[in-house]
Amino acid sequence: MTKSHRLRLLAAAAPAVLAAGAVFASASSALAATPTAQPDSQALFSTEGGVTPQFLANARTVPHFTFNFTDPTNGVTYPITMVGADPRSNTSTTVHTVIIPLKMNFVAGNQDTSALNDLGWVGFRATPLTHSFDGSSKVAATLNSPAFANSNYPSDLGGDTAQLGDAFMRAQFNKIGSSYHVKLVNDVTFPTQTLDVPANQGLAYVRPVPAWRVGHGLQATPDATGVANVSWFSAQVQNLMKSLKVDPTTLPIFLTDNVLLYIGEGNYLNCCILGYHGSGSEMPNSHGTGSINGQGANPVQTYLYA
Repeated sequence: MTKSHRLRLLAAAAPAVLAAGAVFASASSALAATPTAQPDSQALFSTEGGVTPQFLANARTVPHFTFNFTDPTNGVTYPITMVGADPRSNTSTTVHTVIIPLKMNFVAGNQDTSALNDLGWVGFRATPLTHSFDGSSKVAATLNSPAFANSNYPSDLGGDTAQLGDAFMRAQFNKIGSSYHVKLVNDVTFPTQTLDVPANQGLAYVRPVPAWRVGHGLQATPDATGVANVSWFSAQVQNLMKSLKVDPTTLPIFLTDNVLLYIGEGNYLNCCILGYHGSGSEMPNSHGTGSINGQGANPVQTYLYA
């Protein structure tokens, strides 16, 4: 092939090469711009507050016992406080509870939900909703649940017949079949308390799984979920304990319906706290009105969010 023929061939092939390059560049750009699904939220658990050991001795609170445990890996000794009586006593303890249902009203207020884009699947968008979640609808189910009702557990779980928490305590201290118990008894269910969630402290929306199921004809009605700022929520709970004058010797259970908590203002991705336990001595700057000098009988309030 002569030089002139080679030049003519290259000149003819050049547009095709350039076109192919443009196609590959376009495909590469499109691939780079294609959104990917974000991992859905993870289950989180938390605690709120705490009590220093000097306020626990002879405190007015739920039944409890304290012991020391030395970590064999580092030799550090930790004080541990648990609800109930010392298992070595072989006694039965009853923890009295009160259920406080919460009706939580969320409002669609132009919340920025862009951080939730493509959560779970590509194309997901979280639309803020005005929606109410009423925990009173879950009271009967809670009282009939294994937390309060006795259940029969199979032999590989100890073969015990007890409430779930009682069975757990008896099993871990090798007390199945003994007279040792830690039981729950609900004394009263309070009237439903209403919390109006500000738009900057919470969001109601249809989460990725029900949204996908509705979009694919697998579910007729979308299930909404509420998420609230844990700091804001905890402040409301503490105010309620004061206004309702909850006795510190009882365990209040704040019951919600499909409401989860996130950490940090507007940080919907740092979600979701499914429940937590809180405690604190009723001292100034805490959530009670007790005297700073309790003379060995300081009130210490514990509580649960579920």
